[in-house]
Amino acid sequence: MSNQKIRNENSPLEEKMQEALDKEGIKYKAQFTLLNAKEDKWNYKYVLDFLVYGEFCKIAVECDGNTYHSSKNAKERDLKRDLWVKNQGIDDNLRFNTEEMKYNIQGVIKQIKDTLKAYDKIRYDKNLKSSFDPKMMVTKCVTSGLFITCDPPMDYCS
Repeated sequence: MSNQKIRNENSPLEEKMQEALDKEGIKYKAQFTLLNAKEDKWNYKYVLDFLVYGEFCKIAVECDGNTYHSSKNAKERDLKRDLWVKNQGIDDNLRFNTEEMKYNIQGVIKQIKDTLKAYDKIRYDKNLKSSFDPKMMVTKCVTSGLFITCDPPMDYCS
């Protein structure tokens, strides 16, 4: 893919989203460029409208105008794009159409906050599990005479 000029201005829908994200104090980067590092790290693959951040997660947010995103081909292209984006370590993709953006911006912001909260919890729980120390696990220990038996068996019981 040849390197094309990367757009750096927002559409009216994106401006509305940016105002709402700012108002709610949601961390984000607008017009976030994803590079296709496998093919050529200097050529971009996609520019996300927004990459929003939770404490532990990242979510792509797309503001889809009806003109460009309503055809069957556009929907297929968007689906392929979403799958590629998720494969790059982005936790989720949220797409909002013109009507949602114009008439229910508070509902859009609520969905973004709820999604960030859910993925933050998943990532937090996953981090806890990956830093799990089995020696710190509380186990059922039984003393019989001079011996200590642990269920499940461990190096020691405390």
